[in-house]
Order: sequence, then C-alpha cells, then structure tokens
Amino acid sequence: MGLTNDIYEVMKTSMESDTPLDDVQDNNLYNVSEGIANAVIDFLKKQTFTITEMKSILEVEEISTTGPIQADVLPTVTTAVGGNVVQGKNGVVVPSISLKKFGGQGGAMKAVGYAYVGRNPVDSEESNEDLTKVKLLDENIIGR
Repeated sequence: MGLTNDIYEVMKTSMESDTPLDDVQDNNLYNVSEGIANAVIDFLKKQTFTITEMKSILEVEEISTTGPIQADVLPTVTTAVGGNVVQGKNGVVVPSISLKKFGGQGGAMKAVGYAYVGRNPVDSEESNEDLTKVKLLDENIIGR
C-alpha cells in the first residue's frame, strides 16, 4: 500500500470505535500519516548504511609491470657456437609488459577475481572499506 497508507490505516483503526471518522478528521489523519511517512523517509535518507557482507565479481581492466622481467633459458636452447646452454639462470630479459582487457601484449587478458567487503583476505588498509557507502536514493523509494 505504501508507507503513508500503512501509517494511516494503523492510526485510523486505533482512533475508530463505533463511530467512523468525519471527513475533516479523516483528512487531518491522512495528512499526519503523510507527514510521519515523509519524516521516516527523510530520516532514512540522511543515514549512511554500511555493507556488512558482499562478494562480487571483479573485472581487471589492465595489468602492467614497471620494469623488465628476467627469465631462465632452458638447457635445450643451442648456443651460437653449437653447444647447449649449461647455466640457464637469468639469461633472458622480458621487457616490461602491458596486459589489457582488449589488445594488450599476448592478446586479450583474461582475469577473474572477487571483491570482498567485511571479513576478507586483503589487508584492511588496502581494501578501502571505509570508503564504501550505501544510501537510500529518492528515486528508489517505493510506496511513499
């Protein structure tokens, strides 16, 4: 029915006995009910709600490194002088990489992860939990 009508019906029922309300009383009662409903909505809209539990999909848009990466050479690689590599540690430098959702090095990047609010495996100083807010927006109110 809506908050105003719900409040109105409760108040009307509590005021009526054997004689129904006249038109002026009924109108006044409805106005009071509407005022109470608006006061409740205004109160709720001023509050900051906190998400206490959440698990959502996280889409990674880009990953990159700030410098080159060293890699090992497999012993099966042949040297210019015809022998196999004996010591293959840190023998290759991979330039810094830039992975992107579309069109990065090596094609499109595919990554799956989850974002947590509440108890989670991430250090709380890194999670930005204090920046998360949930509010009741005017356009989302149903049944005023």
